[in-house]
Amino acid sequence: MEQYDKGKLQSVVYIILFVIAGMLIGCSNNTTAPVAGNFSLSIKKDVPSPAAVDQDTLTLETVKILLKNVELFLDSDEEGEEHERSEEVEVGPFVVNLNLSGTLNPITLTNIPEGTYKGVKFEIHRLGREEAAIDSEFIDSTCGEKGYSIIVSGTYLGNPFVFKSGKSFNQRVYFPGPVTITSGGFINVTLTVDPYSWFEKDGNFIDPNNPENYWLINHPIKESFRSFKDDDRDGDPDH
Repeated sequence: MEQYDKGKLQSVVYIILFVIAGMLIGCSNNTTAPVAGNFSLSIKKDVPSPAAVDQDTLTLETVKILLKNVELFLDSDEEGEEHERSEEVEVGPFVVNLNLSGTLNPITLTNIPEGTYKGVKFEIHRLGREEAAIDSEFIDSTCGEKGYSIIVSGTYLGNPFVFKSGKSFNQRVYFPGPVTITSGGFINVTLTVDPYSWFEKDGNFIDPNNPENYWLINHPIKESFRSFKDDDRDGDPDH
């Protein structure tokens, strides 16, 4: 009886070890290493310019930007966009909900072919009629034709407002100096934008609720972006 119990116990132990080994092998076969990249792109709210603007007049609560076709373009000797080669970073459209505290918004981490790049280009994209809405707020519910590219909410002189831009902007932002990307290194580029500058004219904020100011607000958007190399991702240019 004792010999039988020992044999039975030994069989059970073997079975348990076999099951554990199978689980370990299964885990080994199904586990993939995290995807690494040699390039990342981030965006942050820029520090407002030291203009004589009463900051209590305008308060921004949310800033949402619809981006599409983000690409790096190469530092080529050839002139003209028709000769310019670029590398896709993100297709989109996708929504960036800008952190108004000034912290970084990561946009993408990807692998880019080795090369020296001189800038980033992208489209601030007005949602088209046939495109699926990532965020329902970008849909024009009044006519159903097209949607919006930028949505900003806040207050002006204590009165709430929601500004919606119906324009698309093709952006081309040059780096302060060429950025060289290698297969074994890592580069982060940070885009900055000051959304407060969109609502400023002649040193004063203008009322977003006034329809006459619509085009005045749209006008500075295109020029409000800049970029720099920011490998430590602290939101400041590398030195």
